[in-house]
Amino acid sequence: MKLLESLEKLNYEFKGFPSTEKPLALNEIGQQRWSLLEGDLPLPVATLKASILENNSRWMRLFTKKYGAHIAPHGKTSMSPQLFQRQMDDGAWAITVANVHQLRLCRNWGIKRVLMANQVTGLQNLRELTNELVSDPEFDFYILVDSVENVKQLASAAKDQGLQNQIQVLVELGFTGGRTGCRNIKSALEVARIVKCLVPQVSLRGVEGYEALLRNRPNPEKSIREFLLEIKELVNICTFEDFTATISATLLIPQITTSDPFDIQLVRSPSIVCN
Repeated sequence: MKLLESLEKLNYEFKGFPSTEKPLALNEIGQQRWSLLEGDLPLPVATLKASILENNSRWMRLFTKKYGAHIAPHGKTSMSPQLFQRQMDDGAWAITVANVHQLRLCRNWGIKRVLMANQVTGLQNLRELTNELVSDPEFDFYILVDSVENVKQLASAAKDQGLQNQIQVLVELGFTGGRTGCRNIKSALEVARIVKCLVPQVSLRGVEGYEALLRNRPNPEKSIREFLLEIKELVNICTFEDFTATISATLLIPQITTSDPFDIQLVRSPSIVCN
C-alpha cells in the first residue's frame, strides 16, 4: 500500500488537522506549507525532526547488527505506517501492538509479522482476532498468554473459526506486584503445558517477560538480574517437556541493565500427558 498515493482524505476528524481547512489527501499536506511556529496548526502537536530520526535509524541498525538483536518496537504510541515501515527497513523483526484494532491496521499497512504484547479476551475480540488470522494464512502472528483460561479461549476461537495455522503464543512470566504475567514458574509451566495439550489450535513459541516495573525497587539491577534468571530457568525446565514448536526466550526490556548472556535452547524429551 503506497500511503502517499492514497486517495483517502484527511479532515478535522484527524487529530492535529485544522478544522478550518478543506479535506486533503495525504500527499497534499506538504503543499499547504503549514507552519507550527506561525500558529497554523491546533495544539498540542507532536513533531519529528528529520535529522534526529535519521540518527535514530542509523543507531538502531548498528545496534541490531552488533548484538544480533531481534527487536519488535511497540507501535501503539505512533500508529504511523511510515514509521513502522522505516523500523522494518532498519531491521526490526516485527511490530508490537496492544490490541486487535492495531493488529488490523498493521495488516492493512503491509506489516507481515506482529507481536501482540497483551492478551485477547471476550468473544467479540476473539472473533475479530481469528477473522484477521484466517484472512491471511501467511501473516506471522504471536500473542502473550499468562493463564490456562485464556489459552483455552484462544484454542476454542481458533477451532470455531477453522484456522489452518496455529496461534503462536508466548508464556509471560511476571512477578509479585507486577502488572501482568504468571506470578511464578509453577503457574507459568501450567500454562505452557495446557498449550501443548491444545495443539494444533495453539503452539508454544517462547517465553516473555517485562521488567520495567522492577526499576522502582530499592536495588533494581539485582531485581532485574533475578527476574532474567527466572526466565532462563523457565525455558530450561521447558526443555524437559515435549514441545514440538521451536522455543526461544523473548525479553521485552526497554532499558538493558545487565550484560549477562542468556544462550537458551530447547531439547525434546518424553511427552506429557494431557487430561
